[in-house]
Amino acid sequence: MCKGTFSYSNRNRMKKNSNMLDEEIVSKLSENLPFKINTDFGIGSVLNKKKLLNTFGNAIIKVQKSSEDYDFIVHNDFPVTNMSIKKYVKNYLDKEQDLYYFKSEDHYDFLLEIGLKTSILDKYNFGKDGRLSFWWGNKNTITSFHYDSYGFKEDKVIKKIHGEDFYKKAYRHSILTVIEGKKKVYIIHPKYSQYLKSDDTLQNGASWCLEKTELILNNKNIEYETVILNAGESLNIPMFWWHKIENLDQGMAVTYGFSL
Repeated sequence: MCKGTFSYSNRNRMKKNSNMLDEEIVSKLSENLPFKINTDFGIGSVLNKKKLLNTFGNAIIKVQKSSEDYDFIVHNDFPVTNMSIKKYVKNYLDKEQDLYYFKSEDHYDFLLEIGLKTSILDKYNFGKDGRLSFWWGNKNTITSFHYDSYGFKEDKVIKKIHGEDFYKKAYRHSILTVIEGKKKVYIIHPKYSQYLKSDDTLQNGASWCLEKTELILNNKNIEYETVILNAGESLNIPMFWWHKIENLDQGMAVTYGFSL
């Protein structure tokens, strides 16, 4: 793998007139590197900015600071601010403020609160133990480099089962689906973890890099890839693969986590 842009979408096709992943793709998820999929699985028809404003505009959401400053995050415990969706759109999104972004995951299940979670899970309709996260922010809002471990230790469990090739046999995955806007995703293979200073105590089931993006991307020991995701596109990200996401435009996305 070298520095560049992924081009896996051409060999991973969807069945016509179907929201489900092609059965052949599902069977190969545990063998493939991260790959791009040219669909939003129909999520955009269930969840979008217009629907949230018109139907749930008075609902209170928890927004948090957008930062990759690890010391700031640790000492402020992911500070959040409560506000209505209408206020978030009017005072932040419409004014192109990138100080805050809206994230719903783990114990904060906003999609369940407003009654849309089941409809979205039905759209994906593959894998087991489906979990949803929701992201909504302006251009330039970011998440730092991190990987999802789902509570497993790569060197103590998975590697012993699968051997040196275990990174390609991860049985837990995330599908990042862009509903509106455009995102840039940086991807780093797990084998480069030895060159990344990280912490797995900040969030259960994940490990976060302590270094800033510039240092990581300029590290000659690390090779990375970039993926541009437009509205209506998705990206498969297996467990233990490092990734960082930048909003290139205002937009929203859903992450569907599942096991094989």
